[in-house]
Amino acid sequence: MESMEAENIQVVQFDDVIEFNGTKERRKINESRAWRKHFSKLDLSGYYLIDKRNENESKGIKKYISIKEYEAITEYLQSLYGEFFSWFRVLGKGVKAIVDRNEVIIRLSKLSNDFESRCRKALEALDKIKLFKYTPWKSRTRMTMEKQKKKQYEALRLRFKRNFKIKKYEWNIAFIDAKLGKIFYESARKNEKYKIVENTIYFQGMDITKESRKKTRLQSKIYNVSALQRGDSEYNYIEGDIIKIELTYLKTQWKNINTKINEMKTPIDIHKIINEIIVKDFKKIYTKLSESERKEVKMRMKVKNEMELFKAVTEKKTVWQAVSELQRDVKGIKTKQANTDARLENTDARLENIEKIIDKTRIRK
Repeated sequence: MESMEAENIQVVQFDDVIEFNGTKERRKINESRAWRKHFSKLDLSGYYLIDKRNENESKGIKKYISIKEYEAITEYLQSLYGEFFSWFRVLGKGVKAIVDRNEVIIRLSKLSNDFESRCRKALEALDKIKLFKYTPWKSRTRMTMEKQKKKQYEALRLRFKRNFKIKKYEWNIAFIDAKLGKIFYESARKNEKYKIVENTIYFQGMDITKESRKKTRLQSKIYNVSALQRGDSEYNYIEGDIIKIELTYLKTQWKNINTKINEMKTPIDIHKIINEIIVKDFKKIYTKLSESERKEVKMRMKVKNEMELFKAVTEKKTVWQAVSELQRDVKGIKTKQANTDARLENTDARLENIEKIIDKTRIRK
């Protein structure tokens, strides 16, 4: 944080969550249902369902409920979310696989410090759960195990590319300049059209039902990151708190712009795809500010007009661009160092040869 302030960075951008979903097509599913041995039951309230089959495997889980309690809240969950998940498996930090009836969801989260391809990471997760059955052609049964694994992975990649879609993608605009974040946050709190839940204010998309989900392209909100980290359940803004705008683009948005799975690579690649959309959605939030608030925002961002402001906020270096530039600089330094080392070694070799010649000259004398 200190380094960011030193570089005079008021805003940073990063993604944090992405979900891919597809169907498991019963005729091609692993018929043995062996995948279920590695999955547990989960519902959207965040509670794990404990029953006789997985009770012994659940000792490390902090909170759980009985089957009766689970059934009691199912009706409430369906009215709130329109659905609940059946099976889940944690595959690593921020990587989760969810299977709900015929739907398969690969959820990647905690991505703010992750610079890898989102598409490749999801494919690797799908490969781990061994959900899809692969039957090689008879001509391929004579292949080595290594070649068969490669063919199996390629078949899975094609299935992932063909059958899976982007379910949701979360893009964040965090205000490192606390005073700048406070302008947006306090202005949103005064707007009666927005819905407030604890320290979070929803601009749109809070009440998404099963029926409205197909038409909803975006869920946007602003919240106090610092208050969330402190565990404050009610509104409690303290000077210096970090505020973040979260834009979650849902399936409809990606369908509208016809984005393919294999285009969801690094955050920089994805940012290029949706940058114009981010600008439009940020502009809608900005225009709700009062005239004096807009003037203060421009002053703090050190821009003359709205065009410069939107460019500064949404096209400014993302976290990964800053990191990649730093990595490139470090690589350049290492390359220069390697070249210098090579020249020094060459110089040392030449000196050694000269010393040998001098020694021979001395012996001749």
